[in-house]
Amino acid sequence: MVLTRSMIGNINTQLTECVNLNLLKNIWDIIKIYLFWIVIHFVCSNLYCYLCTNLSITGFLISPFIVMSPHCKALMWLTSNSITNINNMWLVLGTWFITKMKKE
Repeated sequence: MVLTRSMIGNINTQLTECVNLNLLKNIWDIIKIYLFWIVIHFVCSNLYCYLCTNLSITGFLISPFIVMSPHCKALMWLTSNSITNINNMWLVLGTWFITKMKKE
């Protein structure tokens, strides 16, 4: 079978579309992870304020006991880990962006 220029151009176009589709899929997978951590951070931060630090005199007096409860410790753990993960994702994105700018 002899490949003509139009056939090679067709194959090249299809390969380019396939690569672009895979790139978009990979980008969407990364965005899903980032959104997951943003949602975890938002929900846990607000739940911690609502469940563990009541804004009243009574809440102030019982806060040393409530913040040691398992649900408050779990919410605080999720909040601090989400902060770390979001920070690391920004560092990775910044590093990737700088390396791309340096190549051009």
